[in-house]
Amino acid sequence: MEVRFKRESLFEEVWSTPLTTLAKKYGMSDNGIRKVCKALAIPLPIAGHWAKIAAGRTIPRPTLPPTKGRTEFYSSPTPRPSSSPELDEDTQWLTERTEFEDDRANHIAVALEPQRWHRLVIQTRNRLRELVKEAEQARRAADKPQKISRFPQAAFDNGSWKWKYFVERGQTLLLHRNHLPLRVTPQTSERALAILNSLLFAAEARGITPVHDDKDGRLLLKFRDCAVQVRFSERSTDVVRDKRHDSPLDRSLGKDTIKAPTGILRIYFSARGYSESGLQESADEPLEKRLNDFFKRVYRAVVRERIAERERAERDRQFEAEQERRRRVEAIKQQEVRQQAKEQERRQSLLTEASSWRDASLIRDYIAHIERELGRQGSDIHPDLAGWLIWAEQVAEEIDPTAKRTSREDIH
Repeated sequence: MEVRFKRESLFEEVWSTPLTTLAKKYGMSDNGIRKVCKALAIPLPIAGHWAKIAAGRTIPRPTLPPTKGRTEFYSSPTPRPSSSPELDEDTQWLTERTEFEDDRANHIAVALEPQRWHRLVIQTRNRLRELVKEAEQARRAADKPQKISRFPQAAFDNGSWKWKYFVERGQTLLLHRNHLPLRVTPQTSERALAILNSLLFAAEARGITPVHDDKDGRLLLKFRDCAVQVRFSERSTDVVRDKRHDSPLDRSLGKDTIKAPTGILRIYFSARGYSESGLQESADEPLEKRLNDFFKRVYRAVVRERIAERERAERDRQFEAEQERRRRVEAIKQQEVRQQAKEQERRQSLLTEASSWRDASLIRDYIAHIERELGRQGSDIHPDLAGWLIWAEQVAEEIDPTAKRTSREDIH
């Protein structure tokens, strides 16, 4: 079907609706709409325009410049296959958010000496600084000259064991669950705090809500009905060294392996149903310069989670529909079983009733036979026999169902 574009009306549309949405209206690709605008000399919004609008910015619209060229354009687009409205919405949202992060005006600048700290960071910052001081005290205690002693306990009494243990486990500052998930060393603790501080402020500026789960010690970024779990860590490496001795009396030879800090920071994040993903800094790209890239990856994880959630909901719907179908089939089967049992009961009742009638008929035939035999003999009926005949007739009457059956108004 041919589509007619007028220059003035198309200008209004491209500055009031994202191209991805406008393209669906006309059954075209967004690149096709761009070609039409180019042919009609219509200026287009720059990359990140709609993301800025979504973030609350006010951007002035340009005026439509005069032209001596075409004012109308006819197009016959090839019909595009229909797709899920929700999928199109996710694709459009991801495109807009990616354009927003790619815009240099939205670059996240990390203040390595923050003047303002995020409320979720303050408690963790204070505890990390306490741990750094404790580590420094342990190092000083270990650097003091040690007196030679015959007792190994002396090495523990002077506190040098604390530094030895701290070094062997990679100099990691251990935080409890009521603090944010940071696993760093004294060398990177302040930088990691500054990066995390800037990340949380940038998240809130993007409409994302940071939440700290005190029970599980998780840091969550919540938005679009999705929660992304985030944690920071410093990469460590294995170092082989000669064995250290806590006592001059211990001179055993050999090697041991310890963890050593590298100063390389990483951010890990994961959404429900997906394995954890990481973003690691390099010498050319420190983590401070990659926070926009971090958010782009989070957006993709959110879209994947939304698609997976819809797939789970569809599977649940199909499962419930199948369960309902099975329940209906089972109910029909049970109804058939009940009907068969009822029919079997009626037939058995009929057979019992017919058997009773046959027995009653047999008794009456026998009574008639006795009476005929007495008549043939011409003898009088003895009183006892007369009583017996009356009793036998009563028995036949009692077991004969005919009167009871014919007296019912409804015959079942």
